[in-house]
Amino acid sequence: MPDYDVIITGAGMVGATLACALAKRSPARIAVIESTPPGTDLHPSFDDRGITLSLSSRRILTVLGLWNDVVEKNARPVRHIHVTDRGNPGCVRFNARELGFDALGYVVIARELGNTLLSNLRQAEGVDVFRPYTVCSVTNERGQVEVVCTQGEETRRLSARLLVVADGSQSALRSLLEITLQEKDYLQTAIVANVTVEKPQADTAYERFTDTGPLALLPLGGDRYVMVLTVPRQEAEKYTMLEDAALLRHLEERMGGRLGRFARVGKRRSYALRMIKPREQIRDRIVLLGDSAHALHPNGAQGLNLCLRDMAELTELLCGQLQSGGDPGSRGLLDRYLAARLPDQQWAIGFSDFLPWLFCNQQPVKVFLRNAGMILMDLFPSLQQAFVHRATGIHGRQPAMVRDIVI
Repeated sequence: MPDYDVIITGAGMVGATLACALAKRSPARIAVIESTPPGTDLHPSFDDRGITLSLSSRRILTVLGLWNDVVEKNARPVRHIHVTDRGNPGCVRFNARELGFDALGYVVIARELGNTLLSNLRQAEGVDVFRPYTVCSVTNERGQVEVVCTQGEETRRLSARLLVVADGSQSALRSLLEITLQEKDYLQTAIVANVTVEKPQADTAYERFTDTGPLALLPLGGDRYVMVLTVPRQEAEKYTMLEDAALLRHLEERMGGRLGRFARVGKRRSYALRMIKPREQIRDRIVLLGDSAHALHPNGAQGLNLCLRDMAELTELLCGQLQSGGDPGSRGLLDRYLAARLPDQQWAIGFSDFLPWLFCNQQPVKVFLRNAGMILMDLFPSLQQAFVHRATGIHGRQPAMVRDIVI
C-alpha cells in the first residue's frame, strides 16, 4: 500500500492551496515536498509582489475557508479599471457597480497570501510537509508512483497513488520527467515595485499602454500602488538601476499627470516574461499544476487565477474519488480533469498571448485596431459585461467552487 494518496511537489500558491483543499474536503493522506527552507521570506512565490485575484479566485478561496481575516484584511478591492493608450484616443473604463459586481478583482501582496496559506497548511490534518527536500528520482510502477527526495545526506522514499507537480514555471521535476516544452520569449522584462502617489483614486487600477511597453498600477489602499512596468529586455537594466527620482519622473510622464506627483518607490524586482506550455500535462499517475502546467504573460492577470481554477477542478475530482474509495491516480480521472480544463486554459493562454501582440507594438494597423476596440467596449456595456465574465473566470463551465458550491 502506498504511503500517501497524493504527493504534491511545491508549496507555493497553488501547491499549498491544493494541499489545504484536499485536507479540508477529503480523507486524503497527503505529502508536500518543498525545496526551500521554512519561512515565507525564503519562498520565491511569497515575495512583495502585488497579485491580482479575480472573482473566480475569491470564490474558490472563500469556499475553502482561506479567504479569512488575514486575506480579507489585506486584499484591496478593485472597483474601477481605467485602460488607455498613451498618445491615442482609445480608452475603456470598467465600473464594478455598473456591471453588477461588488469588485472586479482584489489586489493582495503575495507574502500576505503566502502567510495565510502556510498557516493553514501547518494546521491541516493528514498532511506531512517535507522541507527542505529536493526530488531526485521518480518511478511509476505497480499502481503507484515512488518519489526519492534528499536533504543533504538524508534520503527519503515516499510513495503515492498520484503525484502533483506544482514546483513553478522553471519546474525541476518537470525537467527530471523529461517533459518537453513549447516556449515563447516575449523579450520583455516586468519591473515590479510599490509606489506612492500624490492624487490616488480609490479602488482604481490603471493599465497604460505606451511606446515602451505597458504600465500597470494596482491599488494597495491609501496612496500606495503596485507598479508593474514592462520594458524591452535590452532596456531592463537601465530601468532597474535608474535613480529613484528619475524613475518617478518617468512614471509621472507615462501617466500624463493623472495621479499627480509620484512620491516614493520601493525595492524593485524584475521578471523575464515568457510563455511556457508543456507538451504533456498528464501522465500515468502524474499531473502538472500551476505554473508548471502553463506560465503566461502577466498582461490580463490570467496566470495565477487560471491555476487556481485548475486546482479547484482537480480538487473536486479527487475529493469525489477519495470519498467513494476510488483511485485518485486513475488515468480516467486525469483524462476527465484535462478535458474539463482545456477550454478555459486555451482561452486564457491565447488571450494572454494576444495582448502583447496587439498592445506592445506601434504598427499603425495594430494601433488602430486596439484603439477602435477600446472605444467600442467603452461605448457598449454589453461588451464590457461579456469581457469581464470571461476575463474573471466566471464564464461558461467552471469548477463547483467557482460557482460558490461547497464540495
